[in-house]
Formats: sequence, structure tokens, C-alpha cells
Amino acid sequence: MMKLHVCPTCKYRVLTSRRLGCTCRKCRRDMLKVDTIGFEEWWQLDEAGRINVVDAFLESQNPA
Repeated sequence: MMKLHVCPTCKYRVLTSRRLGCTCRKCRRDMLKVDTIGFEEWWQLDEAGRINVVDAFLESQNPA
């Protein structure tokens, strides 16, 4: 099963199949696993939709 990971600093995204955790290749920070959307739904989104999903996920992880 494919998993989406996102960097909380620069919002870099990566899809993985075997990794449980990832490190951002830009920031060298631990990435967060996005469990609010499945691979099929993610794949069908356009770039604006993907940005919205990432922003909403990061906001839910760090409510102000």
C-alpha cells in the first residue's frame, strides 16, 4: 500500500510503499505520514487539490 509523507517545514511530498518513516531530502527533517487521504484519491487530484490536502493536514497537526 502506498503512503504519502509530507515535510512539515517545506511541504515536500513523497509517496512510499515500504518505508514507515521518511526524512525530507531538502530540510533533513522527519516527514509526517498523511493518513487523511488514500493513494487512489491522491492520484486523481490536480496540483491545487494536493496543495489543499497537504495544507489542511499540516494545519490539523499544528492547530494554532
